[in-house]
Amino acid sequence: MITCTDIKEHSLNVHYETERPGLAPMVVGLLKGLGKRFNTPLTVRHTTKKSEGAPHDIFEVLF
Repeated sequence: MITCTDIKEHSLNVHYETERPGLAPMVVGLLKGLGKRFNTPLTVRHTTKKSEGAPHDIFEVLF
């Protein structure tokens, strides 16, 4: 499941929840691909990692 929080003028947080391990890099690629598709430069930071014990992954997207 993907949800967005903290939506601001030039940033948002994307929460990615799954039981399947190892898919966080795919989410980064999907987000960057969306930026290219909509001609919007963006930066993605993986701020919270399930692999390090968090309940789910969180990505900060700056655009």
